[in-house]
Amino acid sequence: MDKVTNISIKNTSKPITEKQVRDGDYLFLQDVPVKYPVFSIRLLRRLVQERRIPFSKAGRAIVFSTNDIEDYLEQNRVVPEHWLAS
Repeated sequence: MDKVTNISIKNTSKPITEKQVRDGDYLFLQDVPVKYPVFSIRLLRRLVQERRIPFSKAGRAIVFSTNDIEDYLEQNRVVPEHWLAS
């Protein structure tokens, strides 16, 4: 059984486990640009402030689900028009 960290995540039904963080299910704000170089910390903070990306707070720390980050990237994907003409 996974040991539960002392971090409680708001707006989730279950507390986050150390295994979820280790497995990459959740990333802290400063870890997102390492895995997803298209994001800078400044951009992430702006997206959080404007409520344009889902996030959770663990005390003062901001935590993102990797699924939410990938969904955000997919929703903001731009497809060239000549691809649509085919």
